[in-house]
Amino acid sequence: MEHNARKVWRLAIATASVSFLVAVPALALAASLPGFGFDEGQSEAFGTRIFRSIIERLCQVQEARGNRVILVDPSRCAPPPPLAATLTLWKVVVNDDGGTATTTNFQAKIDGANVPWGVAQTVSAGAHTASETALPGYTASDWGGDCDEDGTITLAGGENKTCTITNDDLSGRLVVDKLTQPSGSVREFSILASGTGTITGGGAGVVTDAANKEYEVTAGTYSVEEAVPDGWAQVSSTCEDVEIGIGEAETCTITNAKLPTLTLMKTVTNDDEGVATTTDFQARIDGSNVPWGVAQTVSVGPHTASETTLAGYTASDWGDDCAADGSITLAAGENKTCTVTNDDNHVVVEGKLLITEVLYDLSNAEGDPQGSEPANEWVEIYNGTAATMNLSGFTLNDNATTSLDAIPVGIFLAPNTYLVVFGATTTESFWTIPPGAMTVVLATNIGNGLANGGDRVVLKGPGGEEVDSVSWGTDTSAFDPSVTLAPDGNSITRTSPTTDTNTAADWVADPTPSPGS
Repeated sequence: MEHNARKVWRLAIATASVSFLVAVPALALAASLPGFGFDEGQSEAFGTRIFRSIIERLCQVQEARGNRVILVDPSRCAPPPPLAATLTLWKVVVNDDGGTATTTNFQAKIDGANVPWGVAQTVSAGAHTASETALPGYTASDWGGDCDEDGTITLAGGENKTCTITNDDLSGRLVVDKLTQPSGSVREFSILASGTGTITGGGAGVVTDAANKEYEVTAGTYSVEEAVPDGWAQVSSTCEDVEIGIGEAETCTITNAKLPTLTLMKTVTNDDEGVATTTDFQARIDGSNVPWGVAQTVSVGPHTASETTLAGYTASDWGDDCAADGSITLAAGENKTCTVTNDDNHVVVEGKLLITEVLYDLSNAEGDPQGSEPANEWVEIYNGTAATMNLSGFTLNDNATTSLDAIPVGIFLAPNTYLVVFGATTTESFWTIPPGAMTVVLATNIGNGLANGGDRVVLKGPGGEEVDSVSWGTDTSAFDPSVTLAPDGNSITRTSPTTDTNTAADWVADPTPSPGS
């Protein structure tokens, strides 16, 4: 027994001595090598590790012998507690787009637990994760420092690590949208944005119905103005005092309508000796004077076309795009035309455009040539008015009321001038007709031939209205009593070309007919 005890002791001491003899020279050798110089604190730490290694070896020998030989205090053989580590989280806030947040607006977290920024936090050795709460309007960088990009990190006992993250305020967006009426216009509109913040690249821009304008801005309040082109009107705008926070995008809209145009057209018809032209009539839109035939830019909505009147002319209803009264409603972008016609009135002055002489009973005396009946009968008409009369459409008839003999088109009878209307055959050469008088030959006889014993001549206007008439003998339709029958070869003649009492007293027999005078 005593022999075995001494053997164990010798073995333990030998083992410890070997460990010590190995450790001490190793320490001396390490300290002497280049690059392994230690300051005071480092030398102490290294020495501590060597000492612990020796104690650990003794504990292993002691444990291998079942703790029958105590070489070191058993308490020293218990595993030491793991050394603590520290992790510090750092925050950088960049406010270059109008943001005002500070570090305190972001909550630092280690493994989901809130921690303060910039303060070392004691953590266990092993894996950990750094994170933070997000803040609208800011974008976070990847984690940096000792952390991986996602914030993960593994710490050994006794390590002190630092992780950093940066938050940058986001720029805002101001989007200017353009709407045109009608839609789809390719017209470009120049705009200018301004505000309390900064606009990247300046505020000038161009928008169309198909392409908006997007501005990058810092937080602030912004407005957008536009230069309205000719022919357009701004209908509405939501681009006044638009507030944009960091990272926000706001859209405002400017609506423009293409102004419609209205053109007034004039037609003047002078078929009754009128001489007016378009310039004698004043066109108007909503009561304001405008030129004829020139497109006028007007507002969207209802309008009224009108004109000044001119004596002697009758206006038609308005036509084309206007209602009969000239009213019209125009939508954005429309181009409309309205037309009115003015026709000169037929002038009928009763008692002034008169039948003044009729030869119905031609002489058959030898040497007194007047022609033959009824082809060479004639009627004289006198224009006693102060205006040239257009006799186109006037007719003559006798008691055959269904037979109307039209005066040819293009006969304009000047004031104080005579017109001699012959039947189917002219005898103009038989008479001395003054140069100023006019003559026409009808296609047929006057009526069904003027009866010598009693008949009538009626002059009617283009509308069928009676202008003048005379009757003789047995025909009392014009006068009762009628004009006394004239002898053979005599005409019946008005006593004065301007006298008209509508009685037979206005007429006498004339033995020397004088057509045209």
